[in-house]
Amino acid sequence: YLNIDGPLYSGTNTIYVAAAANDRSLATLSANATIGKMLVGNGSSANGSFIQEGGNFNVGHTLPGGYDVLTLGQNGGYGYYRMLGGTLTTAQIGINGSAGGNAVFDQYDGRVTINGSGGWLTFNWGTGASVLNMFGGTMITPPGNMVAMSFTGNSGNLAYLNLLGPDALMDTSTN
Repeated sequence: YLNIDGPLYSGTNTIYVAAAANDRSLATLSANATIGKMLVGNGSSANGSFIQEGGNFNVGHTLPGGYDVLTLGQNGGYGYYRMLGGTLTTAQIGINGSAGGNAVFDQYDGRVTINGSGGWLTFNWGTGASVLNMFGGTMITPPGNMVAMSFTGNSGNLAYLNLLGPDALMDTSTN
């Protein structure tokens, strides 16, 4: 268990939550943090959860986007992100990574901005199940780039986008 309740700056380093096979890990954030990349549920049969309670969280926000900047569920693992408040700014969100896995992103409040010049919001980069549940808050997708569900387009993919609250907004107007 990792609890980040003070400022964190890790430069270009990657933070892993449940990186090895069969790991069970939880991390929470309630303060401001800047990191290079974050992979949650990155190992075979690993289960990783990240809960953002508040703060300004920057994950690879100056990167051009591309592969696995903020990735949930990779290499056969399960990744979960719960956003309760604050802001998240990143170059890319993969709800299920390039090497396959299962993932859920639940947004209850706060603001998510995907701002990379090559930034993407992808569901099912590899095989597996991907779910984005928006109960509230705002998600702004990358300018000039895609929001892709079942990105690889094979029969091993299952992707859901659920707008479940009256205050939930996904803004794709910059696409």
